Amino acid sequence: MHIRVLVHALLTVRARILALGFARWVASTNSDHTFDFVAFRSGPLLNDFSAIGPTRVLLDPMEPWDHHSPEPQRVEVARSRCAGVGPTDVTVAVSVSAAQSLPCLPRPLGPLATWSVEVGEDLHWVDNTTGLLDENDLWMAGSKATQDELAERLPVGTPIEFVPEFIPSTPDPDETVVANCRTSLDVDPAGLLVAGAGIATRRKGADLFIEAALESMRRHGSRDRFVWIGGERDQSFFRFRDEALRIGATNVRFLGNVVDVEPWIAAADVLLHTARLDSFPLVCLHAASVRTPTIGFDGVGGLREMFEETTIAAPFPDIVGVVDLLDGLRSEPDRVDAGAAQNQHITGRFTAASAAGAVLDELERLVNRPDPAYATGHL
Repeated sequence: MHIRVLVHALLTVRARILALGFARWVASTNSDHTFDFVAFRSGPLLNDFSAIGPTRVLLDPMEPWDHHSPEPQRVEVARSRCAGVGPTDVTVAVSVSAAQSLPCLPRPLGPLATWSVEVGEDLHWVDNTTGLLDENDLWMAGSKATQDELAERLPVGTPIEFVPEFIPSTPDPDETVVANCRTSLDVDPAGLLVAGAGIATRRKGADLFIEAALESMRRHGSRDRFVWIGGERDQSFFRFRDEALRIGATNVRFLGNVVDVEPWIAAADVLLHTARLDSFPLVCLHAASVRTPTIGFDGVGGLREMFEETTIAAPFPDIVGVVDLLDGLRSEPDRVDAGAAQNQHITGRFTAASAAGAVLDELERLVNRPDPAYATGHL
């Protein structure tokens, strides 16, 4: 089977990591399957995708584009970049935002699946600006939260398959690299290294991360180090950094983007996930994979869906409660136990070795199901 994967941009964020992890798993376990990729925008993962299969990019990273009324000349340029795209057995858009490439792809398209991982305003691409509603044949949701919201946006009765998100199955980071990460952050031996990670937006809760750091300062002085990893491409990154300095949260650092997040998460004592809304935060799976316990908020996304009885969370937006939970993990044995429990829970559920096959199964069922709508002449 030849699989075409659509992604929004070649950035180191959730949907693209999912797409890459799925393709790598298939390539390593099913040599008869092949891939090509279409990215609406470029980014630093271009080499990673190109190593698996031909990768076409429609726009440069920061190139402006009006989705509702694009300039005809630029549309033709984008379409010309797909001119060499040949027939495929199935196309899968990893996230609804990846469907932005649909108008530029040659027809006939063949069967189309969408694996949605968004909630809230990020689901607005379902409004059919891209033609997704008309052309999609299979809806998959990466979390129960996404499945519920999709059901509200799609026509009544539309089947939505639950296909859980996952992270690659990788070995633990090198211990020396982890130690060097911790050393570079100048952590007080008597304090905690608390990591946050993600794009620097209000939805991801970078401001709430700062508030938690400030509450920790009230209790313990500057003993703890709070470090936000990633997000320097976002306009609010430097605004959040400057605000932390303005209000005296001197125990906070905004590290910016890193090549590999796992050694930094492994170096941390705790991952503090302060998102206001996040359907299934993969960074928390990464933390569990290296046995760093995650603390977060209840009722704002997929944290409890992910960890179930091993969840450590305060009701949103209880900053004092979150820091209370953080204080409850000041003992190293308690952190080890919490991290091990979350690690054991996600292993066998949300790693590529255990979950990627479900995506492939759905795509194979789509290709093989008898439906005259798929008689496109190239399947």
